[in-house]
Amino acid sequence: MAFIPVPNGVRVALEQSLDGQLVVNVYYVDKPAPIITADLTTIATIFRDWWIGDLSVPLANDLALNAVVATDVSIEGGSQVTLTASLPAIGGSAVAAVPNNVALCVTRYTLFTGRSRRGRSYYAGLTEGIVTNNTVVAPQLATILAAQGQLSLDLQAAGFRWVVASFVSGGVPRVTADVRGVASFAANNRVDTQRRRLPGEGA
Repeated sequence: MAFIPVPNGVRVALEQSLDGQLVVNVYYVDKPAPIITADLTTIATIFRDWWIGDLSVPLANDLALNAVVATDVSIEGGSQVTLTASLPAIGGSAVAAVPNNVALCVTRYTLFTGRSRRGRSYYAGLTEGIVTNNTVVAPQLATILAAQGQLSLDLQAAGFRWVVASFVSGGVPRVTADVRGVASFAANNRVDTQRRRLPGEGA
C-alpha cells in the first residue's frame, strides 16, 4: 500500500521481546502543529517511561522493552528516532509468563462510531498468576486499563494527543489518514490469541 500521511502525526512502535520472539505494539500520536525532530524524542521518552512505570508493572519479567521507535508520518520519508537509553527494561512480575500467543486486548474508543474510529492493543507478557480460567483477574486488569489513561494524560501534559488513525475505508486506501482522538478504554477480561507471536511464526 502506498504511503498515507497522518497530519502532524507520529507512529510509535514499542519493540519488545518475549522468550526470544519479537513483540511490537504500535500507537499513533498527533499535535496541533507540524512535527519537529525534538517531538519524536519527547514522545519516545514518554512511551518508554510509561511502559516502565505503568504498563509493565503486572507483566512478566520474561517480557522486555528493547527500543521505542518514533517516526514522523506526516510526510513520506519523515524523520525517525530510535530510543534505547535506559533499555532494555523488563516486566515487574517474577511469575512465569503464559505462552507468547496469549494476550489481553484493550480497545481504544473515540467519540465517533464505526470500526475505523476504534483502535486495539494486544498486550503480551501476562503471567500464570493473573490468568485464571482464560480470564485476567480484576486487579491486574484494572492496572492495565489505568495505565492506558495515564499514557493519555502524559501525552496531553506534553502537548500531544493519543489518536486512532484509519488508513482504509471500505477496502479502499485513504488519501490521508482519518484521525480521531482517543477518549476512553475498555477490555474484555477474556484473553485473546496472537498466533504470529509464537516462536518461529513472526512478530
